[in-house]
Amino acid sequence: MTDPDRQADRSAGATDRAVDASETGCDEPVDQAAKTPPPMRRPWRAACASPQVIHHRAVARALAFLLGVSSLAAPAQATAVTSDGQVWFQITSRVPLPHGLRLWLEVQPRFGGDGVRQLLLRPALGYAVTPAWSLYQGYGWTPRFKPFVGESRAYQESLLDLSFGDLRVVNRTRLEERFIEGVDGVSLRVRHLLRFTHPLDGARRWFLAVSDEAFATLNDTRNGPSAGFDQNRAYAGFRLLTSEHLALEVGYLHQFVNRISDDDLSANNAYVGFEYIP
Repeated sequence: MTDPDRQADRSAGATDRAVDASETGCDEPVDQAAKTPPPMRRPWRAACASPQVIHHRAVARALAFLLGVSSLAAPAQATAVTSDGQVWFQITSRVPLPHGLRLWLEVQPRFGGDGVRQLLLRPALGYAVTPAWSLYQGYGWTPRFKPFVGESRAYQESLLDLSFGDLRVVNRTRLEERFIEGVDGVSLRVRHLLRFTHPLDGARRWFLAVSDEAFATLNDTRNGPSAGFDQNRAYAGFRLLTSEHLALEVGYLHQFVNRISDDDLSANNAYVGFEYIP
């Protein structure tokens, strides 16, 4: 799940993107020397497209591109998929310290139909390189239950937190060194998160939040993870500032896990997050 970071949402507005005439379909040349009149234009090309039409075209092209990339990344042959569902709770706080230092605190229990599935205790110490960019070094104790499998992680993180008008964008890259019980060697995994939040009211108490995080394992380990795509988490939810020092967030998180020695996993998870804001 995402690591919410409280920073000011105030920033200079994003500049408007200039649109070339070729995007509108209104740049057809006229042959002045032609002896015959040019062919009649189709009715829908009689006038330049409006900015709204241009925006819709750009969005459609971006979606088509993303769908094309997804189809290339999909496996050539379908594999069996196991379904699951959990409830993830997350309690976090990012505490500012002197000299640009920051302390990240996180507790995250995950529950399934048979009780606690996993527990994450994940503190980190960071430094604000700029007001929008921070670097972190952290440690996580992340055991799984039923059956019990112990795991510890060291991780390094780059967190970029930007605002474009009312839109807040969090761009996080994390490298993990995973020490898993029963696995020979250290498993290296990189994960990249993009998270967007936007206020839904003028008082800036309600926010819409969407994010996507992709995971990839960088090396092969004996009796453990193999190099390649690991999993993806897509999330959508609502965030409420209940007070000056507390935020509540609820949402839906879809998790797809690529498992080498077993069926792939498709999990529909409910997420409930609490953030204490010092």
